[in-house]
Amino acid sequence: MVHFSAILPCFSGKVLAAGHLRLRLLEPIGNGAYGVVYRALDLNAPPSEPAYFAVKCLLKHPEESEYACLQQREIAYHKAVCAHPNVLKLHQVIEEKDFVFLLLDWCPGGDLFSAIIDYGHFKRRDDRVKRTFLQILDAVHYCHRTGIFHRDLKPENILCSADLEEVFVSDFGLATTTRVSTSFGCGSSFYISPECLGRASKGIPFLNAVSDVWSLGVILTNMITGRNPWTIACALEDPAYVSFTRDPDDYLRRMLPMSPAARRVLLSIFTADPCARISLSDLRDAILAVDTFFLDDEEQLVFELERQLTKVVSLDITAVDRQDRLDSGESDLELVEIRPLPSAPAPVADADASVTAVFARSSSSACALGISEDRRDSLLSTRSECSAQSESEESEGPVTPEQRAIAVVSSIPELHLASSTALAHEPMGPVDGECDLAEGGMAAHMGSLRKRKVARSWERVVGAVHRIRVIAQ
Repeated sequence: MVHFSAILPCFSGKVLAAGHLRLRLLEPIGNGAYGVVYRALDLNAPPSEPAYFAVKCLLKHPEESEYACLQQREIAYHKAVCAHPNVLKLHQVIEEKDFVFLLLDWCPGGDLFSAIIDYGHFKRRDDRVKRTFLQILDAVHYCHRTGIFHRDLKPENILCSADLEEVFVSDFGLATTTRVSTSFGCGSSFYISPECLGRASKGIPFLNAVSDVWSLGVILTNMITGRNPWTIACALEDPAYVSFTRDPDDYLRRMLPMSPAARRVLLSIFTADPCARISLSDLRDAILAVDTFFLDDEEQLVFELERQLTKVVSLDITAVDRQDRLDSGESDLELVEIRPLPSAPAPVADADASVTAVFARSSSSACALGISEDRRDSLLSTRSECSAQSESEESEGPVTPEQRAIAVVSSIPELHLASSTALAHEPMGPVDGECDLAEGGMAAHMGSLRKRKVARSWERVVGAVHRIRVIAQ
């Protein structure tokens, strides 16, 4: 991919003048494949009240060239929607002989990615999640009503005010006015809808507006949990997404700590059938109706306990697969692991120590929250019974790797900076970065693994771990 930003000169110190406007370009604050963004001081503002703008510097291309057309298209689409208060304001376009300068509002709060990861701005703050997400939703809805479809919605393309209270949708480099598209793979892998990927739909055209709604769902997941639900929404490439398609509600419950109400909203967004996906108007109503997006203290404790217990019981049990039938009184169940396992499984010999550590942490956490041990056990037991009931309904008996290989999801993707890409089926606009979906979206496939259901009491969990250790030896 051509990176025009690499051949742009340094504009720091340059005075940009157009009519009454006089700006001094200061330090660069961002760059992409096509341009560099500088913070700029308004020289007409009084020194006691300095005013700043952001200036995006682009290489000027020959008229009628493909790049010139793409550049003008991005500018035109941005101008068409920047009247909305939550779309980044494009004030002016200044053209010189060799360069084009876009005068934009400066957003000192950085982007939404930084607000989520660096500042933890949304952690357990329902008011902030609701207010910010509705601003994004309203901006996207305005774009759609204007006939502009963004196609690259992600936290990096949403900028924040200094106090992080206001957000602004930016970067219309991949935007289009085409309602029905065959531009497969256009966008950033974490945020692309399955129909936009086109792997399973076999090239069926899709609606850009509906695909934008999917991207909003991933952004909402980012804001609530600080994580991505999967690497790429493709059952051919990502085991996490495969697990989601098998049982969406159970997947979200086990994988990501969020309230049932938040989970229901996401389930209405993450539909494999685009025609069944919630509309932006209904999504707005659904967000307003959510009391909380987060688990309460007790539910969060149970979620963490189950995650730790999964790590303990998920010690290497592939060796005992043939011995499961020796244990009477417990039914064998197939369970594809979908919990995050940030570290490698501990050696089987350390099983007792691992269990003791989990119990110690859970007891201290429960005490700190004022939760009795009986209440703690009751919460975990209830959760396990619900999980076991769900598993029993789906179980058809033991399934060995010889009968059907199981792709085990050992982790969910952390929230990383995403990059954008687009295929050449439609005119492609400038992008800030490019990633190979075949590589970036490919999750590692682990060997087949089976795990028995978690016991319904603390004593049975300890006993299960002991049996695993003895058989493995």
